[in-house]
Amino acid sequence: MLQLADRYAEELSAQFRTLNYFVEHAGEIGRAHETYLRAVIERFLPGSSGIGTGFIASDKWASAQQDIIIYDKLDYPHLFQVGDCVVVDFNAVAATLEVKTVIDNKDDFLGAYKKLANFYKQIGGSRFVGLFAWDGLSLDSSLSVIWDFVRENPLENLHNLPNLIYVRSKYLILTNIDGRRETPPFRILEISEDGITEGQALLTMMVEIWNAGYSKFPDFPWWLGEWRRKLPEVQSLIPWPEDLQKIVDASVKP
Repeated sequence: MLQLADRYAEELSAQFRTLNYFVEHAGEIGRAHETYLRAVIERFLPGSSGIGTGFIASDKWASAQQDIIIYDKLDYPHLFQVGDCVVVDFNAVAATLEVKTVIDNKDDFLGAYKKLANFYKQIGGSRFVGLFAWDGLSLDSSLSVIWDFVRENPLENLHNLPNLIYVRSKYLILTNIDGRRETPPFRILEISEDGITEGQALLTMMVEIWNAGYSKFPDFPWWLGEWRRKLPEVQSLIPWPEDLQKIVDASVKP
């Protein structure tokens, strides 16, 4: 499966380079990038899942447009569908993913991160919420933005951290969901010669989607399970900055 994932990652990279050679319009490039990524993600999903772009609705709210929605297409009907644009029942949703072609400044990253955090809060943290960027900030810059976001309202924002940030060819930031506030909030995997491959990064994203979005399945897929067991060996834990650690520690004292 690791070799297959590497081939899928190479396929994505080739499509990215080819499209950028021919097309200059940012909107068209962005939509094509979403289509490429959806096609690869779909290969790792159960047959009962649908994948598209569109909106999520409950009896109390409707979401902003989601670049990628992964949902149960068997037990819940589409509320609306035109092509691959769908409106789906909140209860059907397993995962959502924001897709960015380039996110190369802190203001843009903060805006995208806040959007994800607000949606994560809206759905009660009960689904996978992530960001995939074809190019983006350095790891240190992204973490700096996230710390500043938490500082805005620490006791609320530390509960509304999206599941994953994946910047292609650079790194993944995974929220460390262990039920304990005081432990390191993030797991980091760097994509490099000394780190993981792009294919392994792709598998990591799928592991996180399955962990958060498909908990109803009694068995974790064996073809992802091998890589999930190896993740602790290749990831590093990132602790809270000192000022935030003090706030977190104070909030958990009896």
